[in-house]
Amino acid sequence: MPDVYKQSFKQNYTNNIELSIFNCGLERCAPGQTWGPGIRDHYLIHLVVSGKGIFEVGGRTWEVSGGDLFFARPSQLIRYTADEQQPWEYSWVGFNGACAHKLAAQLPFTDDAPVHHTSDPDGMRAALTNIYSSRGLQPQDEATMVGYLLKNTVTKYGTVSRGVCRAQDGYLADIHETLKIQLREDGTIFDEDSGALLEPDTVVSMNFWGFMPSIFDELARYFETFLRRDARENVKAECLLPNMVGALLREGRLSVSVLQSKDRWFGMTYHEDRARVASELQTLHEAGVYPEKLR
Repeated sequence: MPDVYKQSFKQNYTNNIELSIFNCGLERCAPGQTWGPGIRDHYLIHLVVSGKGIFEVGGRTWEVSGGDLFFARPSQLIRYTADEQQPWEYSWVGFNGACAHKLAAQLPFTDDAPVHHTSDPDGMRAALTNIYSSRGLQPQDEATMVGYLLKNTVTKYGTVSRGVCRAQDGYLADIHETLKIQLREDGTIFDEDSGALLEPDTVVSMNFWGFMPSIFDELARYFETFLRRDARENVKAECLLPNMVGALLREGRLSVSVLQSKDRWFGMTYHEDRARVASELQTLHEAGVYPEKLR
């Protein structure tokens, strides 16, 4: 799965359902990050993908690392803590229901051995990912964006940064922030970092988005991860919204419709752009697109 800080879903269950997935997700923890001590009301399995940490249950402590599974039963007092130097990333699934105890009895865990090392961590992680993906998108997972043509958003005076998109059947399939897009003298457009030629009609984002309110939780987590993992001492680090959207798309957690625009963007990226911006604004005023006075 993509490199993310946290993703999860929860749903209600009732005891008259034989088996219900209560929650599922993936989290990359901060150093020393702890859950508990506390009690869950459902069965819970964690798969440690990388890093290491400590699992405490029944007054005993287990050291857990990559490829290990640790298991908690309802009503057990537990605590688990990420290592300070090598904090873990883990996937998990929680379940309950009238027959959940029968499933738990078939698992390779006992009260004396709540940790088990799997011989197939990739397969186990794929299974957990499939559980997560099968939940389907909800209305709060839908969004929209305005897509511009790349040729209408560049300047001859230097490089620009754009969210380069791949759209399919009116929906955004992928997006990635490209930081050094250059319009060359012969009219061709290149990504100066990779040297790749970009098609003039490539759809790009100018960060005109329409999100549901639920996006703010994702934004908060994304920004926290950026500060902790990417920014650190790099004063020039940028927290790029298109890259977060791209990650959500690849995880199957967001659907974005694309509203196509053939308008020509203009802005003050460089001082030399000033004359053109003034001319374009004047043209819009004269055509009645903008009112005589903007307030």
